This record gives sequence, structure tokens and C-alpha cells, in this order.
Amino acid sequence: MRFILIIVLLPIAHFTSAQDLEKKILNVAILVHEGVELFDFAGPGEVFSVAGRFSDLVGFNVYTVASSEAPITSQTFLSVNPNFSVDNCPKPDIIILPGGQTGKALKDIKIMEWVEKSNKEAEVVLTVCTGAFIAEKAGLLEHKRATTHWGSTFYLSQKSLLTEVLINTKYVDSGKIITSGGVSSGIEGSLHLVQRLAGRRVAEKVARYMEYDKWKPGLGIIDYQNPYLEDRFLNEIKKATSPEKILSVSFDYLYYGELELAGYDLLESGDIENAINVFEYLVVAFPDEHANFTNLAAAYQKAGKPSPRTQSQILELLEAQKFNEATDAVANARKLQPTWVMLDENILTSRGYDLLTEKKYEEAIETFKLIIHAFPKSANAHDSLGEGYMLAGDTELSIMNYKKSLELNPSNENARNKIEELLESKN
Repeated sequence: MRFILIIVLLPIAHFTSAQDLEKKILNVAILVHEGVELFDFAGPGEVFSVAGRFSDLVGFNVYTVASSEAPITSQTFLSVNPNFSVDNCPKPDIIILPGGQTGKALKDIKIMEWVEKSNKEAEVVLTVCTGAFIAEKAGLLEHKRATTHWGSTFYLSQKSLLTEVLINTKYVDSGKIITSGGVSSGIEGSLHLVQRLAGRRVAEKVARYMEYDKWKPGLGIIDYQNPYLEDRFLNEIKKATSPEKILSVSFDYLYYGELELAGYDLLESGDIENAINVFEYLVVAFPDEHANFTNLAAAYQKAGKPSPRTQSQILELLEAQKFNEATDAVANARKLQPTWVMLDENILTSRGYDLLTEKKYEEAIETFKLIIHAFPKSANAHDSLGEGYMLAGDTELSIMNYKKSLELNPSNENARNKIEELLESKN
């Protein structure tokens, strides 16, 4: 039996002026209780506290809340000082219910009243491990599919006869409620929610930052679709003769991540034409978001249309040391579409520094030169190239690039100091 729950999320913003969107800050309240499982709350806490750094659209204000502000103990050894009590905490947009010794939380009248009250105004409740039992007691799992720690799935199924409890499942997204499995599965559920709100690129960056290599989109089960996605956005996309035509339409109750996921779903289902429509819209609405261009390029290539290379294809060229071909690909993209943003500067910069660490100086230099070709006004790229030349022993070219970086960013003290050091070493 498959339960499908359709809900409406509060809007992140109107899409009538997408280029001027203000960053929406969401409050993330993490419930901590006596005996709370450490990784159940620390994992999601890490995900959301990091995610805001990588998104221009969504930020997260993360805090802990408990029955009182008195310290609680996690895992018998860690004292945790809650930021707030249930009496004075800010109104949460996202509620995290971790597991552990949840029996104590279930008997705490103040905690249960807070969960039931806050849930009515929150956008999403995410449970981790046996935190699902808190959601169950609050009546949040009825007529839904859900999961919990593998050792507790049987007990949850006996506790909630109106819930289909799934085994061997990382997370189940039912819209307003997301349940995730045991311990580390809370990271999976959190990354999925970040993707749903802020987009896949942001979730991937968080996973990379955390060195959580096992995360891949789609490992859980999604029993949710925002009705506005089909009823308003996709219908307008299908009717519009150009992406610009629909920019005047206000798409309330939709997050960027939901729009992006709609494009992925269309592409995977073989509806390439409407996938292209979605990604073309996102390119116009969010011209600084390189992932939209990457997605559009992939859709164009699938449709057999002329298209610039995707970032992954450029990275493959760099891996094969085909630097001239990679540079030509960037130049050709600019000819095809002058505003095309095909590369993420941070990802390429990280690759360049990995090469420096491995003492592959020539490859690092070529990578930094490609970044400059793609982002000629980037002070950071010239600074990186200056470092590459310095380590390779080419003082003149190093100084030249540090000077260029300083010209583009006069407050770059690193470049200023490096120039002084290099000039002194010459004398």
C-alpha cells in the first residue's frame, strides 16, 4: 500500500523578481532530551549549520531546545546546554526530533505539548532513529509510511497501526514529516531536505564538506509532491513560449530545490522537452546559479541540441590533462551563449589545491589558468595561480598574478604579503 501525502509549504519568496530574492532564513529547532543519541542530533545539526554557507537562497538558524535550559546528558558522558527551553525558543520552521532514550521525552508533558503545538506552524518535522516515536505520539505518522532504527521498526509498527513502517530505508519524505532511520540516517534525511529546499548543488557541497561520501540523491523514499508544482508551475512552463514569459507569474509555495527536482524528474522520465523548459526557466530566473546551466546543458545534449560541455565533462578533460580542449570548451560556450555559467569556481579551485598538495604543480597551474579564463575578474583565481607559480619556482609569473589579484581586490592582504616576500627573496 502506498500513501501519498500532498501538503503546502510556506513560500520562500515570490518568483516575480527571482534575481533580487532575499535569502530566506529558516529556524531549525533540534530537540534535545535526557539520554538523546549524540549522532542523532549532531549529524543534522552539522548539515543545516553548514548548508546556509553554500546557498544564496536559503539559510538556517540552528539551535537546540529542551524541556528546560538545564543541562542534559547525551550518551552518558556528554553534557549539553540547550540554547532554549520549550517556553522561550523561537518559532521553528524545521523541527528535528532525534532518538536515543526517547521514553523520557515521551513522558515529558512539556516536550510533547511543544511538539504538538510547534508542528502546527512548522514547515517540516524531521525525525531521526527512535525520534519517530515522539512524532507518532504527537499524531504525525497516521496514514503515512515511515521508518526508524532497524531495531525499532517492529515496535513502531505495533505502536502505530495506521502507519506503514518500512525496513531497510534511509528516510521517507511524506512532505510535512520526514522520518529517517537510525543514527547516521539522520544525515541522509537532512541532506535530502536541504536538497528539497536549496537544491542538489548545495546538498552535494555540504556532503563534500563533511566528507560524507556515501550520500547520493534518491536513496530514500519520497511520498510527497507539492501540488503547486504540477498545478501552477509546470502548467505555466508548458504553456509559455519562452522562459521570460513566465517570470511575471508568482509561484508561491515553491522552493528552488523543488523546481530543480522537477526538472530532474522530467529528464529521467524521458520528458526532455519539458525538462528543458524547467531548466531554461531556472537559467533566466537564477542567472548566477551555475548548476542550472549544467542541468540545461545535460538536457540539451540528451535532446541532441547544440550545447556547451557540462562541468563534469570539463573535469574529465582536466583529469585527462586535455587543458587546451577544456579551455576551448569554455570559449565555445561563451560564443554559444555569452552569459553561460558552466563552471563552479569553488569546485575547480578545490581541485587545483588538491593538485598542489600532490605537488602536481603544472596541472594545478593549468587548472587555475582555466578558472581565470572562465572568471577573468576573479581576484581569488589570480591569487591561486600566483601560489601555483610560486610553488613551481616561477617567481616572475607568481608576482605578476599576485599583483593582478591585488588590482582586482585591493584588500587582498595575502597577495600583498606574498609580493613582498617574493621581492625580498629576489634581492
